[in-house]
Amino acid sequence: MRRSRIAVRSFGAGMLLVTAWFVSPATAAKLENTFYAASTTLFFKVSDAALRKLLPAGWELAAVPQMQGGNLTVTFSDILASETADGRPGNTARAVWLSVPVQKSGTGERAGAVLGGFASDASFAPGPYGNYALAQARLDRRRQVEGDGASLSEEWQFAGDDGAKVELRVAFTDGPAQHLKPPQSNVLSATKPGLRRINKTEVVARQLRPGDSNAVKEVTFVASGSLFSPLFDGSEQLISIISAPWLVTQVFVP
Repeated sequence: MRRSRIAVRSFGAGMLLVTAWFVSPATAAKLENTFYAASTTLFFKVSDAALRKLLPAGWELAAVPQMQGGNLTVTFSDILASETADGRPGNTARAVWLSVPVQKSGTGERAGAVLGGFASDASFAPGPYGNYALAQARLDRRRQVEGDGASLSEEWQFAGDDGAKVELRVAFTDGPAQHLKPPQSNVLSATKPGLRRINKTEVVARQLRPGDSNAVKEVTFVASGSLFSPLFDGSEQLISIISAPWLVTQVFVP
């Protein structure tokens, strides 16, 4: 079962497996934060025309073969711990954001553009990309083990002060995951492209297919609010799900 409706900051874990292929050139960068999180990312195929309206001037959509036709990601992140550049404990939060792979027109420069999102802690809003809103958040994550098998379920709920909301309910069987160390990636704000970060991530992740009924038992995604309604007009397709129970991301300021 899948129901998808949407009408509605990227943190260190933000562009998990999306900008992993957008290798940034060698540059002097300053460590800003380190984030320790668990996340679930949905890969969608939505209207290219609707996405183009949200991109900053001089940038265009970039095809990423690993997204298998997808052009938009929705990432739900449970930031369990964080550290400042000097090793002090930082804040934690639950967050959700939308992002899209882009390239600069006439050049080979590629990045992940953060369209916006919600965070449960005020210190993450508007955030490093200037387009996160504060929201009330609820997360229920469960893992049930029986004999040699296990099943997992997650229920995410975000409610903004303006009445917007984003929700995800997903259930799937346990299975083998991969330990990945993707190349560092460039991330920029779609609303304020001068705000940029470089992410270096290490992650344990598993890819799931929505049509695999043996693995995926339920996916229900609902969102409301005016900003992104053109993206989810009923023609969208859910391509895949990335479950990452463990990831560490260092965020650098270029």
